[in-house]
Amino acid sequence: MVAWFLIAIATLIVFAFIAVSSVQTLAMASDAGGRIETVKRLETVASAMIARAASPGNDGVIYLPVGEDNPSGNGYGLPSNLGFQTQTAFGQRFVYCPFGDAGGSGTSLSIPNADGTSYSVATATFEGRSYVVGGRPAYPGLTGQPNLIGFVMAPRSKLSAIPSCSDVVYNSTSRMFEASDAIVRPLTRENGIDESRTIDARQITYYVSPTGTGTGASEADPASLATALNFYRSRLPSFMTINMASGNYGMGASDLNLSGNDTLTGSTLQIRGVANSTFIDMASSGTISLPGDLNIIDVIFDADVMIAVKPNLRFSMHGSSAGRVVAAGEVRLTGNNSLTFGDDGYTFILNPGGQAMIEGTLSLITPYGKGFYVHQAGKVNGNQARVIFSTGNGNRYTRGIYLSDGEVGLNGSNLEYPDGAVFGVYARSGKIGFTQVNMAFAGAQTTQAIFAYQGTSVIVQSSIVGSGTPPLVGVQAVGATVVSGRSTSIYATSDCWAGRMFDQSAPGLTGDNSAVLDPIAVPSLSASPTGAEIEANSDAKALNAERAAAGLTNTTDWMCNA
Repeated sequence: MVAWFLIAIATLIVFAFIAVSSVQTLAMASDAGGRIETVKRLETVASAMIARAASPGNDGVIYLPVGEDNPSGNGYGLPSNLGFQTQTAFGQRFVYCPFGDAGGSGTSLSIPNADGTSYSVATATFEGRSYVVGGRPAYPGLTGQPNLIGFVMAPRSKLSAIPSCSDVVYNSTSRMFEASDAIVRPLTRENGIDESRTIDARQITYYVSPTGTGTGASEADPASLATALNFYRSRLPSFMTINMASGNYGMGASDLNLSGNDTLTGSTLQIRGVANSTFIDMASSGTISLPGDLNIIDVIFDADVMIAVKPNLRFSMHGSSAGRVVAAGEVRLTGNNSLTFGDDGYTFILNPGGQAMIEGTLSLITPYGKGFYVHQAGKVNGNQARVIFSTGNGNRYTRGIYLSDGEVGLNGSNLEYPDGAVFGVYARSGKIGFTQVNMAFAGAQTTQAIFAYQGTSVIVQSSIVGSGTPPLVGVQAVGATVVSGRSTSIYATSDCWAGRMFDQSAPGLTGDNSAVLDPIAVPSLSASPTGAEIEANSDAKALNAERAAAGLTNTTDWMCNA
């Protein structure tokens, strides 16, 4: 009897343990599921609030809508028209922290925090709705974040306390906004790549000045260049503009060198200055290398700055100057630009996949006289371009354009060599294509305007080669694959053209044409030909065969005007 009693007691204990364990397991599962659902709702709310943002000033600068007070002690809440999305899966209210620009003005509104504190904002009405346009509390999470316009937050679990807006800080290591025992989603005019949510792209703009200490939200409240660059590095927004006031700025050698970031972000950084009056001095030789596209407008960098363009990325420059460009991506140059590389090396390098389009004036100023280096399918293209190759010291340029299995294609453009050159264009291999191009020389006499080595295709159409101070040789084609083009004038003091490709052309003196000479008449043989007759007949046939073969690779119709 006692044994059965003990067995019954043990059985009840086991069932009780199973029951308690099951309840605990269900509770854990419920907590985990609730947190997942809360995060989903918070993501939806963040997107919804950005979608409801508007520009009361009709200037493209967006602001968040006004929310509503949560029950006492629960802080400020979201607009009620969001329905059940205003609370967590556990029934707790989301906390909403909107704010505007530091200098914004309007109707005053107090935003309460759960900890009993509050901050003031200014509101404005637009199309029947109120928006938070001014007021930025001195919270640590807002420092240096002029495009951050609010937070939405939730307690991390059903037992967590309601967070306050003042709890949020920016973690520079994780690159996330955080608050103790809470889930935080920032609301910005532009989402950074570190955020998992999807929000329509909006442009971030920083205003900076040489002495700026403000937020960077407007020209009247400029930040420092260092502040703007730090924001870009830490957030990598999809599009950011830095508007620079005129003056002199300093920049560290690695401030924009993100070459270690191999993940292309799809981001764009645009740096805009004031024409001819915005200058950036890099502390020492350094590189600008971004994981996204770069636009530089009206900014003068010093000669220490090299701009590196990664494959599949784009770089544009307008009215600006730097030291050197090395590109495996796309480069576009408009307006009046210059590169002023002071060391021994090529000033503009196009690596495999690199392409440059010139649609304005580009000056390549280097004391060592080395301009473009284009290799392995790199391309230089120009339309209505003017390219100036100068040493700046009166010495001849070494090579204006050097092709090593690269390509240059110019239309309606000028190549100018004010100091003369050893070679205007030097091609080991590749393609030269000129249409309505003027190659002009001055200063010391140029040795060869165009030198084309084995494997090079040369097409010069409706152009002028050697105007100004004529070179010694106009076009030297040694083993090129083809030379072609019509209606072109060549100027030279020795030979307008030379090399094996012109062996069957006139010698390249004044009045000569570069086309392959016509076949000569073949002397007939008598009934009993003499040895001399046979030799003359054979020589004529051989010469005509050579001219026929030459005509397959030389289809030029150039005139020598030396």
